[in-house]
Amino acid sequence: MGPAGLPGYFGSFLNGVDSQGPVVGFSSTVTSVGVTVESGDQITFAHAGTYALTFDVEMACGDSSACTGALSLTQNGSLVSGSVTRATVPAGGVLPVSRTIVVTVAAGDYVQLNIGGSQVTLSSDTNSPSASVNVVQLAN
Repeated sequence: MGPAGLPGYFGSFLNGVDSQGPVVGFSSTVTSVGVTVESGDQITFAHAGTYALTFDVEMACGDSSACTGALSLTQNGSLVSGSVTRATVPAGGVLPVSRTIVVTVAAGDYVQLNIGGSQVTLSSDTNSPSASVNVVQLAN
C-alpha cells in the first residue's frame, strides 16, 4: 500500500514538444506519488517494487520514404531485456506507438525511454503530447 491507504505509488508525465532523442524527456507532471522525473528524463522511484510503465509516443518521419524507428527502455543505464519496440513510420507521417513494460526496481533506481532510428523524431500537436508515460506500482 502507498501513502494514506492508496493502492501504491504512481506517476503520469508528458512531453509536449517535438524532440529528436535519443532520450525522451518528460517536461510536465500530471500526478505523482513516489515516482518523479529527475534531470528532465529519468523516471525515478522512491520506493522499491514492481511497476508497470505504459508509454505512448507519436513517432514522426520527415523523410520522403518510410522511416524505421525503435523505442527502448533503460534501467540505471542498462537496456531492459525485451523492451525494444520497432515501428515503421510512413513517409512524411506520424505513427502512434504504445507499449507497457513491467520492471522491478530498488528505491532510487531510474528508467529512461529512448528513441532511435534514421529520420525518426517525436511529434506533438495541440491535441496530443509527443510522449506520455503512466507508471503504476503492481507489487512491493
